Amino acid sequence: MVSQNDFPVKKFFRRLLLTNVLLFIVPVIIVIIMFNYSSSIIEELTLNSHLSVLEQAKSIIEGKLEEIENIAYQIISNPEIQKLKREDKPLHYTGISSVLNTRKALNYYQLTNDFIFDYFIVYENSDLILNQNISCTLDNFFGDYIKYSGMSSVEFCDYLIRGNNAQDYISLSGLSVRNVKHDILVYKCSLPYGVNSSGIVALFLIDILQI
Repeated sequence: MVSQNDFPVKKFFRRLLLTNVLLFIVPVIIVIIMFNYSSSIIEELTLNSHLSVLEQAKSIIEGKLEEIENIAYQIISNPEIQKLKREDKPLHYTGISSVLNTRKALNYYQLTNDFIFDYFIVYENSDLILNQNISCTLDNFFGDYIKYSGMSSVEFCDYLIRGNNAQDYISLSGLSVRNVKHDILVYKCSLPYGVNSSGIVALFLIDILQI
């Protein structure tokens, strides 16, 4: 038989147990609340940091692309570059000196811009393509120097030079340049027909890994 004196003892132990449980639970709840709050703050700070990095990267890329666009426009607008357009057969002996003079007028932009893989100037009226180092016909260029899987040399030439817009970016993953594959972004720049430099196309090969 339980005596009445046992009830105060039971009450005491119950209160003690409840107090101990509360002393354990309350700090746990506080820790959980603080952890969730801290996590949300850290997540927000991390997200803001990532967005800041992405915005900075975007600004850098846009700056580089704008630089290429300005260079391309300056080249096709250059009177020294435009002179060669008058030559119908620039690779014949009568036009060789004009070709060499035009090549001398081109700068090595690759030295100061590591994201420029290479660039070329196309004269559509004579099917000539050149840069500082080479000058050849479009047939030879698209047959020997540069190739793209899934397209014949003629198809690729038409697609790259005569297709797309006057100013355009063309992604060419796995482009073969001298039998070595590269991931290239091509910037094509030409002026509308009727303008003095129309018929001249600048092709800038941009190394995607460097940009």
